[in-house]
Amino acid sequence: MGISKWNKKEDHEEGITLSDVIRGLQFCVNSSAEIMEQHHLATMDKYIDPKTQAPLTKRFVIRDGYAIDVPLICLSDHHTLYLDEMDVKLSVRLKDINIKETTAPLNGDGSKFSIDRGSFLVELAGAVPDEDAAVDVNLKFKSTPPPEALARIVEKLDNAITPFEIKGGDRAEKPEKN
Repeated sequence: MGISKWNKKEDHEEGITLSDVIRGLQFCVNSSAEIMEQHHLATMDKYIDPKTQAPLTKRFVIRDGYAIDVPLICLSDHHTLYLDEMDVKLSVRLKDINIKETTAPLNGDGSKFSIDRGSFLVELAGAVPDEDAAVDVNLKFKSTPPPEALARIVEKLDNAITPFEIKGGDRAEKPEKN
């Protein structure tokens, strides 16, 4: 896929700006955080009964006539990988510089200030368009504990696990704590 195909602007014939490259890299970083968030939400959905909103459990018989129901969410590891470092090596050739004016409100009275900025039109150095355009990207991930809310939910469910007496295959009253 060539670099020219990344640029969705109407004036893509002009080329790609350095700002386009930086925005694309920032999008990649933000997407990794969003993927992790979606992972945690999907994890919660996987372990919760959609009808009752109660945690799905697995019953373990622990001794004659006694068992525990352990929430499945407590049996899985919720650590995830997050993007810790992103090292990008890219050589660009400056093709052109355009001066653009940016205006922004100064305060609530409707006055504005204006500032000129440069827009750098670039191409990958030494690259033949649509053939060998390359960017070296090195991503480093680290393990992270689950979000605090998820950890608290798991801890509350862990603390609620108590043995109970099995009578005729049904759950009976919880026994006295020893």
